[in-house]
Amino acid sequence: MIKRLAVAAAAVTIAASTPAYAGQWVQDSVGWWWKNDDGSYPKNEWKWLDGNEDGVSEKYYFGPEGYMAINTTTPDGQMVDSSGAWIKDGVVQTQTKTMEWGLDNVALDLTDEEYAELEAFINGDWNKSNTTNTVENNNVEDIDPYEVAYRIIELVNQEREKRGRAPLVVNDGLMESAMLRAEEAEELAGYSHVLLSTHKRPDGSSYLTAISIDYSEASENIHGGGLFKTDTVKTLSIESIEGWLSSVGHKQNMLNDKWEETGVGVCISDKGYSVVQMFIKN
Repeated sequence: MIKRLAVAAAAVTIAASTPAYAGQWVQDSVGWWWKNDDGSYPKNEWKWLDGNEDGVSEKYYFGPEGYMAINTTTPDGQMVDSSGAWIKDGVVQTQTKTMEWGLDNVALDLTDEEYAELEAFINGDWNKSNTTNTVENNNVEDIDPYEVAYRIIELVNQEREKRGRAPLVVNDGLMESAMLRAEEAEELAGYSHVLLSTHKRPDGSSYLTAISIDYSEASENIHGGGLFKTDTVKTLSIESIEGWLSSVGHKQNMLNDKWEETGVGVCISDKGYSVVQMFIKN
């Protein structure tokens, strides 16, 4: 079952105050907390973190004062162990790579390890079922893709404004194109990583053919992953932005000051979710 999002939006700019995403662990006399690069810290929320940078993220819950919960049951009924990691049936839940592949013409500054991961993705060695004990039959009806799409636009514009870039204007037609691309990405994730990673459509044509409006330049970012029972509109939108910000090519694409308008599409299925953000210059 797939939830489809067809969005008709007024041409308005959207901005919001949101947290930063990269950061580091900090310990004081009370406990451990996560410090974002802008000095803020998560409170009353779950957060996927790869604090030791081993390529595997664990999920942690941070209480009202910002401290990581340990050896307890969280307010939403989940368990965390002595390290603070979320556990299910005694097993630490982990998340590895997500799919984040940017525009073909963006020059990527990749490390050897990142290049190897990209090569593995293109060769089909990457599996979208990239989480340990992903919750099957997640109640996706509770997650509104429309809300996720607009939350992502808010987060992107907040990141742009922090760096002195103009916020992107929502374009109705581009929202429809992005939704179509999100559905295609979710479909391709099941059988063709090559088409997905090279921004091709199921018929092998360029993603640009999905854009039905006039433009002079265009681009897209793609994100996808598995769903967990605890996922919400907030977690899916933040995870998408975190993924793009942690990728040189996607970050450059998202923050490029030449882009003027945007559209975001979100497709949620029983197997996972796909997000596509499209950018254009008129």
